[in-house]
Formats: sequence, C-alpha cells, structure tokens
Amino acid sequence: TGMHRRWQSGKSIDTRLEVKSSLMLDPRRRMVVVRCDGREHLLLLAQNKDLLIESFDAVKTDSNR
Repeated sequence: TGMHRRWQSGKSIDTRLEVKSSLMLDPRRRMVVVRCDGREHLLLLAQNKDLLIESFDAVKTDSNR
C-alpha cells in the first residue's frame, strides 16, 4: 500500500505522511519535502504564509520498495 508501518505501545499503526527533508533558510522560513501516498511535495513554510512550491511522483529507492 506504500504506507510505512510503525509500532506504538505494542500495536502497529499505518502512517501516510513522512517528512523526507527539511532546510532552514532563515529564522522565519523553512523548506520541507514531505511524502504522502507515493507523491512528494516541496513546501515553503513561513510565519505568515505557507506555499506549495512543487508536487511530483516519489522516486523509488531500495529503502521504500
């Protein structure tokens, strides 16, 4: 299903959202790549406004096959 399985208190839970990378640009802005349902999204997070910069299909790697 493309979902990651994690364990919490002895029970497995499925997560659809994963933060792949984060880069602080300055004290007020951060670039973040998040993965959800086989897609990756590049976000610019700021104090007063968040922007979706780009969305694209997630690249398959050995760790997520």
